[in-house]
Amino acid sequence: MALIEVKLFGSPKVYKKKEKINFPFGKAEALFYYLVVEKESSRDVLISLFWGNIPEKSARKNLRNAIYVIKKVFNEEVLISPRRSIVKLNPEIDFKIDLEEFLNKKNKEAIEIYNGHFLEGFFVKNAEEFETWMTSLRHKHMDIYVNKLKKEINKYIENNQLNKAEAYCKKLINIDEFDEKGYRILMNLYRKQGKYNKCISIYNKLKELLNKELSVSPDVKTRRLFEEILIEKKTRKIFNSKDSDEFFYGRKKELKILNGNFFNFLQGNVSKSIVLFGEAGVGKSKLLSRFLNTINKDENIWILKTNCYQAEEKFLFKPWNDIFYQLSNIFKKENVEIPVYIRKIISQIFPTFIGADEIEGNLFEKSRLLKYEIVEEAVIDIFRKVSKRRKIVLVFEDLQWIDNMSLNLLKNIILKDKNKSITVLVTCRNESIERVENFLTEVGKYGLIEKLSVGRFNKEETLDFVDKMLPDKNLSLEIKNSIYKESEGNALFIVELLNNLKEKNNFTTFTPKLKDVLKSRLLDISTEERKILNIASVFFDKFNLDVLKEITQKNELELVEILEELQRKKLIREILDSSGNINFMFTHQKLREFIYSQMSMAKRRILHNRVSHYLAGKLTGSNSDKLLYPKLIYHNKKAGNKLEYFKYKIKNLEQYIHLIHEIFPVIDENDVLKKNFLYMSDEEIEKQLNDINELLKEIKEEVKLDSSLVYSEITFLHMLGRYNIGKGDHKEGLKIIRKMIDRALKTKNYSFALKGYLKIIYYCINTHNIKLMNSSITKALDIAKKSNSKGEIAILLRLKGFQKIMNGEFNKGEELLKKSIKIFDNLDHKEKYELNIAASFTYIGESKRRKKEFNKAIYYYEKAISMCEKKGLVGGLTIAYTKAGQAAYEVNNYEKAKEYFKKAISLYNQFNLVWGRSIANGYFSLILVKEKEWDEALKYINKAEKFAKKVNNPYEIGLLYRVKAEMCKLVKENNKKILGYHCQDNIDEYCNKGLKYLKDIKGCYEKEVLKRLKNIS
Repeated sequence: MALIEVKLFGSPKVYKKKEKINFPFGKAEALFYYLVVEKESSRDVLISLFWGNIPEKSARKNLRNAIYVIKKVFNEEVLISPRRSIVKLNPEIDFKIDLEEFLNKKNKEAIEIYNGHFLEGFFVKNAEEFETWMTSLRHKHMDIYVNKLKKEINKYIENNQLNKAEAYCKKLINIDEFDEKGYRILMNLYRKQGKYNKCISIYNKLKELLNKELSVSPDVKTRRLFEEILIEKKTRKIFNSKDSDEFFYGRKKELKILNGNFFNFLQGNVSKSIVLFGEAGVGKSKLLSRFLNTINKDENIWILKTNCYQAEEKFLFKPWNDIFYQLSNIFKKENVEIPVYIRKIISQIFPTFIGADEIEGNLFEKSRLLKYEIVEEAVIDIFRKVSKRRKIVLVFEDLQWIDNMSLNLLKNIILKDKNKSITVLVTCRNESIERVENFLTEVGKYGLIEKLSVGRFNKEETLDFVDKMLPDKNLSLEIKNSIYKESEGNALFIVELLNNLKEKNNFTTFTPKLKDVLKSRLLDISTEERKILNIASVFFDKFNLDVLKEITQKNELELVEILEELQRKKLIREILDSSGNINFMFTHQKLREFIYSQMSMAKRRILHNRVSHYLAGKLTGSNSDKLLYPKLIYHNKKAGNKLEYFKYKIKNLEQYIHLIHEIFPVIDENDVLKKNFLYMSDEEIEKQLNDINELLKEIKEEVKLDSSLVYSEITFLHMLGRYNIGKGDHKEGLKIIRKMIDRALKTKNYSFALKGYLKIIYYCINTHNIKLMNSSITKALDIAKKSNSKGEIAILLRLKGFQKIMNGEFNKGEELLKKSIKIFDNLDHKEKYELNIAASFTYIGESKRRKKEFNKAIYYYEKAISMCEKKGLVGGLTIAYTKAGQAAYEVNNYEKAKEYFKKAISLYNQFNLVWGRSIANGYFSLILVKEKEWDEALKYINKAEKFAKKVNNPYEIGLLYRVKAEMCKLVKENNKKILGYHCQDNIDEYCNKGLKYLKDIKGCYEKEVLKRLKNIS
């Protein structure tokens, strides 16, 4: 048989013996292409594809005719019917199909095969289903082609084969000329080669195309990239030509200590972390920078730097965000494999570590209650993995302004690593700060840290300093003595006096105060330079060209020239972040503070207001927004924007309270807030809540009530109500939540009203208040239906289903749960609701279990477990494992039950989730008693009792007594002492206590178990 070639990419063609096959009519040709791809099909499917709109008899006749024509045109049996209802491509004939080669070949070879879209330009009249099939495959194979192109482009870029990468980028653009991603890849490629004009040309080509064809501009990402390239083009030459080798004097003793200690660190000998102590302006940072420059090129070291700022002293983990941003870049560059589980934990606390595009969802389905120990363990695990490749130097500037949590984390890293793979270098003012002193004492008692004092220069050193810094001035001894007298050996004073002398070329009078020295330094700067310094001084950390451009409306080149002049005058300095972005800082904080103090209050407010607007425009609605909240709080406060200050104070505080919304079947996890978790102490939270409340009162008196204020007030009430419920003040918490709901409904803010009702519903589940739960669900459903919020409707139906189960209406509950699953499945972003779907399966399992259909229950629990394990939904797993363990126990499959409970307990031990925790520990202890593991059984029954008391849930307490009753039945008299007071009562007493707690719980078969145990005794 002859080879038949079929080309499906581009305009389709078919050849037999190199001769083109021409089909007499379109549907026969389409039928052939369909079978070439699908290989076989039922006649009914083929009829539906091509003749679904005509009577069946005629359609079957047309199908037979098409098959006959196809066979005739090939002059052989290319199609066969092994059964009457089936039509298939003849497997005996040798086909060469470009689509199959495309799918089976490697990226590069496959790319060459793709000569156009699948069946490009091919059309058949009156065959809508075929058209749908063809379009679907066309998009599918185009996506495959695009992914293959991108992989090859990345490979070529990694191998520095930039010309080949460029050629493939052009192919990427050709496949869809309106897809801007291809243009951005090509622009970045040209940018990497320094071909800025080509970048501009590509952008302009795209801009013209979009304007001509669609009357739109390039999207924000493309415009932003173009602007970055323009700035880089204009500034790179200037910045690259700048000499970075700045003047440094002395400190030989200190450098010798630093170098000797560092040598020991590299060699694996005993070494210490070092704190450079000294007053402001004495030269600590300069010394540290000089030392780091000597080791910066060492390929076996990674240096991770961060600064602590006074304005961020009250915000948790701020200094660590820069560290984790740098680590993230290292991981990408070095292809360091970090488990998804660890990455999720770290990115939840440090948004700069992993971008939202890399991690979908978060570890606790939008909850943030992580044990401090878990985060610390994850952080140390990260550093352990990185330090296996290279040793790490952690650098913290201005430790006196570090927050408590950051300092605690730093302390524990030092204590656990013991300077083996990680060493810490910090600068700190020699002021008496209790938390820093405690840190030094705690770490110092193990010999892991050393204080290195950096003092003022003596007279001899000061005179030598002057000679070395200004070798061409030939200053008289009198002048040099005066410099020492006025500076008192402080490095900052010396440098500023000499810079002043250098600029003005005369030195006649001195003033003893730094303020006057700095004022003199600023006398000769231009008006435009002073304007830029004024703007820069409102930033407590660093600033960049973007913000200056936004505030001044000057062009980039003009700004660069001003900044270059300010750098020449040693007033500011250029710094690069881990991504190579250019930022600027004052050469010293004292200089910034002085310039800021010279501005009028009105001018300060205007500038802070401009900056706050700029920063607000950078918010994206993602987890990384938390990095901007402290700055927005700072600038809005300084600008006198009380409403905005109020809004961001709320947003910032909310992330520290870390309240869990729901972990199914739902317990309010706030009942177990303790100080070992990632949030402020209760005292600090209440202080801030009171401050916000007072601020709200002030705003209401000063500002006319508008939608922005109402929204912020509702947000505050929601947070305050949740917090009160969380700390156990349920009455006050519910009162505030109801007030919040009322405000939300009056202002038609239905999303917050729903949040309020959900909080009440979760509270009802926790307290088994079925009546209030039912009315709250009804009200919430009315709101969700009015606002057509399908996702919320499905969630509420799920909760209503569970409420029915709690009320013993099992069949109704299961119907509602299945209905909720169906809605979830049909939502556009189904993946957002996967935990809810898993929860529904768990609830159905719970219904089956309560009906004593234990094997069916396990089936549904396993469905939930499978979904949770696949997606890493930890909260859902704890409940599903626990419930499955209960069901397995009831059918006497103790081995399987033990396996379920072990998995549940393992997760409970890692995360602060308590719903069902006493059940898992209690049943596990019961199985251990059956195995005569007395000591272990005692350990777990103690835990079960502890967590049952914490949640104070009647069902869990009732089950605890059921466990104790069974234990008493199993344990022989001489072993009762081992289990202590857990077996001090007789079986009847435990049964009576259990029945008392379970009496109001409907459909609870455990009551029968307790009655049976009671009768046996």
